[in-house]
Amino acid sequence: MVSRMLVIRALDEKRMLEKRIHELIKTAGFVDIVCAGGDTVCRNHIDREEFCREADEKYQRILKLIKRYNNLDAAIAESNANTVIDTVYGKFTVAAAILLRNRLREDGCFREKADNFEVQLSERMQEEYRQCIEEMDKRNKELGQEAENMRLSILGQGNSLRQGSHPKQGNPLEVVDAYVQENMTELADPLDIRQKIQELKEKRELLLAELNVQIRISNATTYVTIQI
Repeated sequence: MVSRMLVIRALDEKRMLEKRIHELIKTAGFVDIVCAGGDTVCRNHIDREEFCREADEKYQRILKLIKRYNNLDAAIAESNANTVIDTVYGKFTVAAAILLRNRLREDGCFREKADNFEVQLSERMQEEYRQCIEEMDKRNKELGQEAENMRLSILGQGNSLRQGSHPKQGNPLEVVDAYVQENMTELADPLDIRQKIQELKEKRELLLAELNVQIRISNATTYVTIQI
């Protein structure tokens, strides 16, 4: 026998079954100890025959729930592999869309996934940009201090090196300015990295939002056939 239901209902039932199966496995008793001449099991404190009956019933019930879970899982997987959704980035099967959505996520267990390339790229670019800005500021600050010391040294050498002391001699402080211009540290930024980081972020967020919406719509409108 088979039954039909929407994917969203099948997913809800799967989550409910998962919880019930875990609870039954955790609380069920399948083996106990008993005195050779006694009728009561020692750990569960019930009649031996009752314990045996309950153990078998709970075991069979767990197997039945697992079978139902597996049938739901198989039907959903088959549907996801054959149902196609449209996005601004092209067509995807629901299965592919779910994989892509999970890969793009930044939160929770998905953040450290090895194939989370977009997030890794953004974080690498951001970190390298931060390091370069800090190093550039440090170098330029040191250069500024060095230039200031040079100016003080020049001005302290006497009137012979001051501006206007020799009509044919240029301003000696211009040498310091030229030195600063030649040794100023600049950012080599061929990509306009801050803009690229923002573009990657916006593209990822847009795609994630659309995938989430399209997957929900598909789950709410697609029927699956479940083996009973």
